Amino acid sequence: MSSVGGTTHLASGVLRVLCIEDELDHAALLQAAMRQIDGLSIHMRHVTTHEEAEFVLSSQPVDLIFLDYRLGLDDGLTILHALRDKGHHQPVIAFTAHGDEYIAAELTRAGCDHYMVKSDLSPALLKKT
Repeated sequence: MSSVGGTTHLASGVLRVLCIEDELDHAALLQAAMRQIDGLSIHMRHVTTHEEAEFVLSSQPVDLIFLDYRLGLDDGLTILHALRDKGHHQPVIAFTAHGDEYIAAELTRAGCDHYMVKSDLSPALLKKT
């Protein structure tokens, strides 16, 4: 995996995750599911806005981004375009409360690496992605 500002920590088993999610409980569920994956340590940074995400990405190494599709006034597609336009090429997993094949296809065309529905979130699914 790629990172910003240095090498990835995956060799030591530490995955640096940025979660862009406006619902604190959803971010907590994601973190709890990731912590249940055997052999993986995570350092997760949670932000609620596009601006906060840009700050983190410009100041800290990040290996993986989880992006909520519905994020306050913004949507995940707009944020994904902005991240890619600014040269952020970390893998992005978009997730949403409601599955929609049209949205999934649109996100994939925009450079999203994976798409999942929040109700399907589990350690087993995360390990596959």
